[in-house]
Amino acid sequence: MTNLRDQQLLFLEAVFNGPDSEAEQMLSQAIVETDKMSAKAHIEIYRNGVLGGLTQALADTYPVCMALVGEDFFNAMSAHFIRQLPSESPDLSEFSPLFSEFIEGFGPASELLYLPDVARLEWHWHQIFHETDCGTLDFKKLAEIGDQDVIFQLVDAGRLMHSQWPVHKVWQVNQAEYEGEENVDLDEGEIFLWIWRNGYEMRLDPVTEDEWKLLSALREQKPFSQVCEQLASDDEVDVITLLPQFVERGWVCDFSLADAP
Repeated sequence: MTNLRDQQLLFLEAVFNGPDSEAEQMLSQAIVETDKMSAKAHIEIYRNGVLGGLTQALADTYPVCMALVGEDFFNAMSAHFIRQLPSESPDLSEFSPLFSEFIEGFGPASELLYLPDVARLEWHWHQIFHETDCGTLDFKKLAEIGDQDVIFQLVDAGRLMHSQWPVHKVWQVNQAEYEGEENVDLDEGEIFLWIWRNGYEMRLDPVTEDEWKLLSALREQKPFSQVCEQLASDDEVDVITLLPQFVERGWVCDFSLADAP
């Protein structure tokens, strides 16, 4: 360890690679022991603090996943995730976007086929909570542009999700305030979801496949003429009827003029 960066990298490896790792043994040589605390004990304090904080961050972001598998299982799964995919951001709110993908390959959770999608839903929920607010569509300004092509903007605090499982119901029955039937039929079939925030109100809205298609096209930030052309071959998608409904529901919050060809 010839410089500070080498020491910092070694410290990082010692924390994440666990006790008795080669990194810990090397780092221990640079730590001054005392009568009351060994070098390994010094490292363990930091290890418990770092891993404990990251595990708690996962539990805060994925409470339904933890409820489904139990706290002990969740903590063990989290430990594997934290070591395999350490956070690349100093902001804990940006930690764990790959948790759902990790769960898909985590053998002990392989029988819970719906669990990765529950994690995806919770990550979307977490992102939406922290997104910036969007204003309301200026109808007067829209009326003044005449026949110019526009790009409609969906609210920033919104995410689309498609799942083969009724994950919205799995999520709902695991909320503290939920009252009603707790059994969820996992064979209910696929679901299309629009997860969004309206001011302080978080919403989890099932949408039809037609609504999903139009929302997906609008999310691509294409000029409206291109959106219409893209969906023209699908007779089921009534763009002229659906767009005003999206505006009324607060899903479309702004627009910009499309670039001239």
